[in-house]
Amino acid sequence: MEFWIPKGANLFHFVGGARFVHGGVMPQEIVVPVVTVKHIRGKSAQTTNTKPVTVQVLGSNHRITTGQRRFQLIQMESVSDRVKPITLRVAVYDGEEPVTDIQSVKFERSSGNLDDRKKWVSLVLKERQYNKKTPFRLVLRDAETGIEQQSVEVIIDRAFTDDF
Repeated sequence: MEFWIPKGANLFHFVGGARFVHGGVMPQEIVVPVVTVKHIRGKSAQTTNTKPVTVQVLGSNHRITTGQRRFQLIQMESVSDRVKPITLRVAVYDGEEPVTDIQSVKFERSSGNLDDRKKWVSLVLKERQYNKKTPFRLVLRDAETGIEQQSVEVIIDRAFTDDF
């Protein structure tokens, strides 16, 4: 339990005679009750479940033409009591094999402004040959559970690769 106590007596002297003195700040003037409600039974207990925030990939044409590509991700809801933060592992996959490095990104913003909830993730391609006809997938996976949150098709169209 946490509480604050005011410094000093805060006596107020008013006009009205030497015998009239306000007694200072009363407890009901400084104490603010905080009540936390937790439903244990019934229909209310079922509706208070929490869920992780939803994250979407911004943009529509996801084409990789260089060795490094930045993707912009947006957190759709702000974090609250019922919406919890999430850590995602982001990478581009060919089937189940990652063809880029795997980046971890945490989405934990509670701001109501959408611009504050945008994040960039930069992925670096592994050095190998890529067929531009093969569909690759940008995958957002929950770091704790390993469950795929979103998948977006990506085209890798590199004209030149490093031979060094």
